[in-house]
Amino acid sequence: MGVAEEQNPLLKDIKSAIISELVTYEFYSRSSVSVNIISGMHAFQEMMLEEETHLIMLKEEYKLLGGNEEFKYDPHEYGGIALPSLDADATVALDLAITDELASIKMYSDYLQKYKGTEAEYTLEKLLNDEMKHLGYWDEIYKNITGKSFVPNVPGKPIHTFTKDDLGVIETALKAENAAYDFYKNAIGKTEIIDGSHAFQHMAGEEKIHVEKLENEYFRLVNEKPQLKNQDQGHAAKIEKDTDALVALELSIKEEKSSLRRYLELEERCTNTRLREVIWELIESEWGHIKQWRNTHRDIREKNFPIYTSYH
Repeated sequence: MGVAEEQNPLLKDIKSAIISELVTYEFYSRSSVSVNIISGMHAFQEMMLEEETHLIMLKEEYKLLGGNEEFKYDPHEYGGIALPSLDADATVALDLAITDELASIKMYSDYLQKYKGTEAEYTLEKLLNDEMKHLGYWDEIYKNITGKSFVPNVPGKPIHTFTKDDLGVIETALKAENAAYDFYKNAIGKTEIIDGSHAFQHMAGEEKIHVEKLENEYFRLVNEKPQLKNQDQGHAAKIEKDTDALVALELSIKEEKSSLRRYLELEERCTNTRLREVIWELIESEWGHIKQWRNTHRDIREKNFPIYTSYH
């Protein structure tokens, strides 16, 4: 926070309103090309123009109050709102739009009460009235499509907003999954037991699927591919040529247990409902890998000979 904002609460709140409008504009922009119903797409395009007007008003007010910061939507800083899938039904997008408008109405109502009699009163009142009109507009479309009125604050309702911490969860997981892929790729052909080699190849493929799932989730949230600066290689051991199969499997179990612990910690940091579901899918997958490796380890140990033998 700048010195000017610390000294002027109104300036700070106007900045918060600008960020809120940027997030809404981005959501409407993405919904306009993702929603299945064409009328819904047109509605989102119209609302984008409304949000542009709001941003102009707020930025002018910000400068009049002495603010000098330039604003551009940045999901890595501000978070955002994301549809649960890239081809979501119009009713889902409308649900999010109405929920967002209700939040905007509360924000501007609070600000108007807080800054009654100040130079910003006219702007805040205009914005509040606009948001109330938007709410009525969205509610009417919602009724036409669903045949019923929108019900806010339903218990257990999915959370479709996301924060920069959610993006951090994906980035952390991606670095670890890429390292795990390298670990298993390196292990292929390093043990005498052919079955073990095939298993490592299978696991490398599994980790690749995890990477793709996380990349898709990142794209869903921010509409761009993740750019990872540093690869997380520190946690992965390396299986050398002719490593004993049981030793290799013990290293693999250790690798999967580390991944499981990591995902359990990352799940606690998730705020977005769909992202949390994806992390749980990965938790279940990692647990399945541990069970698979333990079974293989037990079979080799108890039989005391290779499951499959290579003959030349």
